[in-house]
Amino acid sequence: MDLLFVYGTLRRSADGGMNRLLGSARFLGKAVWHGRLYLVDGYPGAVASTDGSLVRGELYRLTEPAVTLAVLDRYEECGPEFGGENEYLRSVTTVTLEDGTETDAWIYLYHRPVDGLVRIASGDYCIPSAGA
Repeated sequence: MDLLFVYGTLRRSADGGMNRLLGSARFLGKAVWHGRLYLVDGYPGAVASTDGSLVRGELYRLTEPAVTLAVLDRYEECGPEFGGENEYLRSVTTVTLEDGTETDAWIYLYHRPVDGLVRIASGDYCIPSAGA
């Protein structure tokens, strides 16, 4: 799998410049995913939802998937070397591009309870004052 959906600090429009972690990945366009977005601690976490909520993000084609995903797994503290209570899990999900095309892509899902977290009602981490 060489597609990756990002919704937070890895987006081109996010402050902080973490998009460089994607290496030479090719931006394919804006996309959405059926889920809910929460503000964790200055960064977002997405969880699956069937209530019609959408998480807005970007889709990339990774030129070196194994290398880039290993870097991103470390960045997201995702994997066996971080113990059993990972904050994020990398999973394959279906995302929808702006033209309506659906495709499977990797996503980093928040893997902790969302009780007490502020929901980003717009589903877009890059919109100021998106919390509700």
